[in-house]
Amino acid sequence: MAPARGCFLRIVAISVAFACLVTLDLRPPPRVGTLRVPQPKSGFFAWFRTRRASRLRDEALRLTEQDASDEDLDRAYDLLSEAIGIYRHKLGSDHLEVAETLAQMTRLLCYQGQFGDALECIGQTMAIYDSLSKTKEGYIAHMGMILINMMDFLLEERGRVLEAEIILNRFLDLDRSRLMLEAPEDAPRWFDAAANTLRGMGRTLESLELHDCAISIVSKRMGNESWQFGACLQNKAWALADLDKNSEAFQLYEQALAILTNSLGADHIEVGTTLSNMAYLLADQGEMESAIQYMERAIAILRAYGDPMELARYLGDGGMWLELMGRVTEALGKYEEVVKILESDIGYPKGMPGAIGGRIQIARVHRRMGNTEYAKSVHSEACELASELRAGLGNHEDVVLVYIEIASDLAKQGRLDESLKMYNQSLDIVRSLDYMDPKYIWRIYIDMANARMSQEDDHYNDHVEAFELFDKALEVAASMCSSREDALATTILAKTLTEKANLLMHVDKYAEAFQCYEHARVLQESEGGLALGESLRGMALAQKQMGKFPEAADLLDQVVDVCGSEFGDDCLKGGEAYSDKAEVLLDQNQPEEAIALLNRSLQIFGANHPLKAAKAQYVIAKALDKQHKHCEAQAMYDTALDTCRSQVQAMYDTA
Repeated sequence: MAPARGCFLRIVAISVAFACLVTLDLRPPPRVGTLRVPQPKSGFFAWFRTRRASRLRDEALRLTEQDASDEDLDRAYDLLSEAIGIYRHKLGSDHLEVAETLAQMTRLLCYQGQFGDALECIGQTMAIYDSLSKTKEGYIAHMGMILINMMDFLLEERGRVLEAEIILNRFLDLDRSRLMLEAPEDAPRWFDAAANTLRGMGRTLESLELHDCAISIVSKRMGNESWQFGACLQNKAWALADLDKNSEAFQLYEQALAILTNSLGADHIEVGTTLSNMAYLLADQGEMESAIQYMERAIAILRAYGDPMELARYLGDGGMWLELMGRVTEALGKYEEVVKILESDIGYPKGMPGAIGGRIQIARVHRRMGNTEYAKSVHSEACELASELRAGLGNHEDVVLVYIEIASDLAKQGRLDESLKMYNQSLDIVRSLDYMDPKYIWRIYIDMANARMSQEDDHYNDHVEAFELFDKALEVAASMCSSREDALATTILAKTLTEKANLLMHVDKYAEAFQCYEHARVLQESEGGLALGESLRGMALAQKQMGKFPEAADLLDQVVDVCGSEFGDDCLKGGEAYSDKAEVLLDQNQPEEAIALLNRSLQIFGANHPLKAAKAQYVIAKALDKQHKHCEAQAMYDTALDTCRSQVQAMYDTA
C-alpha cells in the first residue's frame, strides 16, 4: 500500500503544480526607465500560444538596428504585422502586448518616413492604454513615457516638427495629476521635455505651467537644495527669457546657479550651462562685457568636462561679442579655436558646417584688420569645403545652413550677384527635400531682401526686388500662421512686417512703414517684450518723419514703459528710447527737456556703449546750440568727437 500511496501523492503534487502554471504569469513585468507597468494575467497557456509573436518582435528589432537596409525594414514591418495578428487573435485586441507591438511598429514607420501611418498607429496604441488605464493604475504613466519618447525621436532623429507637435498635444491631454502620482521620478523630466518642445515651437506661455509642475514635484520629493530643483529652475528661466521677462529669468538663473554650485560643485557641466545661459541673457540686453565674463567661466568648465560641439558654440558666440566690442584679436583667437575643435575633435561630417562658419568669421575679421588677400583665401577655403560637403551629403539641411551663411557674408562684401546665386541654390536644395521647416525658406527670402537693401540708393531696381522678396517672405510667414497656430509663426510674421517697414523707411515711404509697424505691434501685443518695443519705436520714428511730433513722443513713452517693465529702468533699450525722444523734443524746440533725457541716456550707456554715448553727446551739443550756449556746445561736440576717436583708435590698436 505504501508505494501506491506515494504514487498517488506524486500525482496530486504534479496536478497542483500544473494548475499553478496555468494561472501564474511567469514573465517579469516590463521595465522602461523607472516605470513598472501592471501586466494583465495571461497565464502559461497564453505565453505558450504567443511565444512565436515574441520571437517575431525580437527578430524585427534585430533587423531595425544600425544601418538597416530598405529590405530589412520591409521584412521587419511584415514580422511586426504578423506578431500583432497573433496577439490580437490569442490575447484580444486591447491587450498590453498589442499596444507594445504597435508602439514598436510606430517607430519603424517613422524610420521609413511613413509619418501618416505612424500617427494612425500611435493613435491605436494610445486607445489601448486609455482603455487599460480606466481599470488599473500605471498605464497613464506608460502612455506619457511612450509619447515623450516618440516626440523626442521625431524631433531629434527625423526633424518632423508637425508630427512631433501632434504627439506633444496628445501628451498634454493626459491627466497630469495621475502622471505625477504614477511616475513621480519620471514626470518632472517629461514635463520639462514637453515644455522645452513647446518653447521651441513658439508656445512658450503654455510651457510655463509644465515647468511649474516639474518644480512642484521635485520640490516635494527632493527638496529645494537638490540639483534637480536647480535644473528645473533653469528650464523655467529659459522660458521666461524667451518671453523677454529678463529680470525674472536672471533671478531664477542666479538661484539655480547657487543651488547647482552647492550641490554639484563649481566645475560641474550643469554649472557651465547655467553660466552660459546667463551670458546669452546679458548679451541680449546689450551688456556685452558682463556677458563675456560669464561665458569665459562657462568655457573654462567646458574645456575640462564638456561636449566639444557645445564648447565650439560657446567660443563662437563669445568671439562675436568680442568682435562687436572691437576686440578683434581676441575674437580671432576664439574663431580659430572653433575651427580646430570642429575639424580635429569632431571631424566630418558633423563638425564640418561649424568649421565652415568659423572660416567665414575668420575671413571677416581679417578683412577688418586690412588683411584682404588672406581673408580672400580663407573665404575661398570655406566655399571649397561647402562644395565638398554638398558632394558628400547631397541635398541636406546642413548644406542649406552653410550656403546661407556664405551668401550672407558675400552680401556684406558687396558681392551681390554671387550672394544671390548662393541664396537661390539654397532655395533649390530646400525645395528638393521631402520636408524642411518653412522658416528656412522664410529666412532665405528675408536675407535676400536685406542683401538687396544693402546696395547703394541709386540701385532703384534692387529696392523693388527687395520689396518683392519681403512679400514672398510674408506669404511664407502667413502660411505658417494658418497651418500652425503658435507664437513662433506669429513672431516670424511680425518680424517680416518690421523688416519690410525698415525698407519703407529707407526709401522715405513713411506712411506705409507706419502701417507695417502698427500691424507688427498688434501681433506682438499679447507677448510684449523687446519685439513690441521695437515695433513701437518704428511707429514713433515714422511719425516723427511725418512731422507728428506729439504722437511720436507718446509712442516713445510707451517704448520706455515696455522696456522698463521687462529689463528694468536702466536698461539699454530704455536709454535708446530716451535718446530718440530727446530728438523729437528738439524738433519741437524743447532743448531743456531734451538735455535732461540725454543725460539719463548717458548714465545708462556709460563706458560699455561708447558710440551710443557719443551720439547722445552730439545731440546734447545741438540742444545747447539751440539755447545759444555755444561755448558749452562746442565743448560737447569735442567730447563726442574724442569719444569716437578713442573708440576708433582702440579698434585700430587691437587690429
